[in-house]
Amino acid sequence: GTFTVSVKVPTGDTATRDIVLFDAQLNVTCGACDVTVGGGAPVDLCIANFPVVGSSSEIVVSVGSTIAPVISSTITAQETCLVFNAPEFLGTTSEGSASTLVSVDAVGATAVATLTYWSAPSLESAMFQSTGCEMELVFNSDTNTPGVSATNSDCALVFAAATVAKLGSSAKCGWASARRLSVTLGTSATIDAGDTVTVLPGLVKSANELAVTAVASALLRPPTTPTAPSVSVSGTFVGDVCTEVVLRARAPSCRPVTFTWGCLDCDDQTMSDTLAQATSDELTLNYLPRTGVQYHMTVYATNFLKASSDPVVRAVTKAAVPIPILTVAGHTTYRVSDSVLLDASATFSPCQAQKSSVSWSWSLDSGPAGTTTYTTGLFNSLLPRLVIPANKLQGGSTYVILLSAKIGDAVSSQKVTITTVATDLVASIVGGSRTVQRATLVLDGSASYDPDYSCGATSCSGLLADSSLTYEWSCTDKRDKPCRLHASKDVLMIPDVVSPSLDLSALSHGYKTVNIALTVAKGSRFTTKTVELALVDDLVPTLSFDLSQVTYVLGSGAVKFNPGTRLILSAVADVPVSVEWEVRDPKGKKLNMMDGTTFGNTSSTTLIMIHSDANQLQEGVEYTVTFTTAKIKATATTPGYAKASASLQAIVNKAPSGGTCTPSATTGTALSTKITYACKSFDDPDKPIVYKFGYELADGTIRNFDSVTLPSYEYQMLPAGDVKLFVDVVDRFNAATRVSTSVTLAEGAVDPTAVSGQLTELQQLGDWSKAGQTIDVVSNALNNQATAARSGNLLRRRLLSTDTRAELRGQMVA
Repeated sequence: GTFTVSVKVPTGDTATRDIVLFDAQLNVTCGACDVTVGGGAPVDLCIANFPVVGSSSEIVVSVGSTIAPVISSTITAQETCLVFNAPEFLGTTSEGSASTLVSVDAVGATAVATLTYWSAPSLESAMFQSTGCEMELVFNSDTNTPGVSATNSDCALVFAAATVAKLGSSAKCGWASARRLSVTLGTSATIDAGDTVTVLPGLVKSANELAVTAVASALLRPPTTPTAPSVSVSGTFVGDVCTEVVLRARAPSCRPVTFTWGCLDCDDQTMSDTLAQATSDELTLNYLPRTGVQYHMTVYATNFLKASSDPVVRAVTKAAVPIPILTVAGHTTYRVSDSVLLDASATFSPCQAQKSSVSWSWSLDSGPAGTTTYTTGLFNSLLPRLVIPANKLQGGSTYVILLSAKIGDAVSSQKVTITTVATDLVASIVGGSRTVQRATLVLDGSASYDPDYSCGATSCSGLLADSSLTYEWSCTDKRDKPCRLHASKDVLMIPDVVSPSLDLSALSHGYKTVNIALTVAKGSRFTTKTVELALVDDLVPTLSFDLSQVTYVLGSGAVKFNPGTRLILSAVADVPVSVEWEVRDPKGKKLNMMDGTTFGNTSSTTLIMIHSDANQLQEGVEYTVTFTTAKIKATATTPGYAKASASLQAIVNKAPSGGTCTPSATTGTALSTKITYACKSFDDPDKPIVYKFGYELADGTIRNFDSVTLPSYEYQMLPAGDVKLFVDVVDRFNAATRVSTSVTLAEGAVDPTAVSGQLTELQQLGDWSKAGQTIDVVSNALNNQATAARSGNLLRRRLLSTDTRAELRGQMVA
């Protein structure tokens, strides 16, 4: 039966607890013992060996402290079955559910069962993430993760139409966990903090789909700490009497930003009026108070979350005489482990009378204290492109680079400032997550490293023994509690060395899996890697992955492959085994391995993961790939091996995004109209980003040009007809986003004088890519003409001459 225990404490308060004594010999089975908190649902119980009574009126069913009348019964000598309606639950659920004791009493016997009440998940919060490009909805308990899936991320499957309309074109939604719904905003998103976010009524249910959420809406909150935009400035910093100073600010963002321009040392009303009206990303100054004087312009960006960047300062000058106009493109911030890549270009001033070849010169103007002669020499170059290899510069430092271009007696100079930041440390545990025997195991953190660790003036290869790294190990169970020893119950302490020895047999016997974490630190930087070890008593094969066919292996041990490509992984074991593969998404959902468009050879020791636009694998998502070996029976001559598995993380790279490309014109005349294709706002965590411009003709002919850091390209001459201009925006892992625009050019005749002059100017400026494009287009046009004038033949001979093409090839190679 049931009785109540009361305890009175010295403060005068009383605590009570109901105690139920029951007969453990009575076996209770329950059908539909999960109900919603509203109650009313029928519950059926069957009790074996329960005393036989004359009718159900002699049986009392209690749900907690509430009597639940029996509405039907079947009573036999072997079993008593009852049906009653669950009463409403008036308590508070935890994690979406609450369990209540059901007691059945009759003629001195008591049987018990557990009735679980489920509440519908409620929308706890909706919040922008730090950049404002994503938002996250959090429910107070696990949901059934409805609507969107790995193969369909359409937000219209989750949100009400009014909310979807504000998320922007091609917004993507996905369940990051059973409680967290992530939204990546699309282009032209308008949703803002304070807006109401509404989920489709009746869509979200409890994890067991029993309790339905009627309405789920919440006010969208701003991020706790919004990320300010990062601004870089390029353009023409030195103008002359004929050319303007043009500053172009870039602040990659998924939403429009507002720029605020200023001047630190301009005491002039005309300048003040110009700057007060400037809010776009480009500032054109055709007026400066005095020539030959340096003025310091400032700009900062503010995003829609009202987060503002630090001001960026750039010095500008108006020269008193005509000079070549310089433009430098490249990033302003680099990780130490990145290569520095800067591209310069020059154009003649419109009133520059003397035109001759450009002489380029790069040098280091200033750097951090202790900059060596070797490092200074890295900045010396006589080419328009400056390349500094990775791991050669000091982290957390600022370098000011001086670029000079000389044409005859006219010299134009520009200073470029770059900042280096430390790269995240890489923590790695050799072997990764796997099955191991309960025996002595040597952990190995030797693959951990600092990507910024420098070899000085020599080239670095492989992983380096960096003595300044420190190692800290820990062991936790699946509840994130410290691992304890079986005998003493003390917490397991692992030596803080690179390769400690661990006796797994000494752990408490209840552990089926443990998590081993390694924290690698160096100065103020640190990072942690965690692997899961499944513990078994028997021998297990030693398992690993063969990554010889993988192009990109990250320092953490994860592998990365690009959209539209395939990843080939092979399972390796120290004994002959049969293998079964599985792939799971970040929520732990197992992907369909029978999908031939996604996977191949899944029953062999080799797994082929294929990414395409229409399959389960999504860009920017990290998947867990696991192979499992079957149990091997022992024989008279060979030992047996337990079932074992090993896993790693596979990431589908995401190509640069968030930007647009626009042509300066969509129509023109062949062989004369110049069209500039300009891109802006592309961003990617895997920098540097480069741009590969080209064009495609109606017959499928494609022309590709050199990779550049300049986000724009001026097509000097284009053939007649419909021409598709394109650019591949490429990150450092070669994931590319292609943007294209069609332009139409009317028939145009070759002007030999104009072409010859243009070709000479491009060669003088050292722009061999555009010179090559000009030669290619004009040569084809001349060859396609039925008859050519004598001047055209002379031009053709020049274009096709051995000397010209030899020089062109040599300069392009250089």
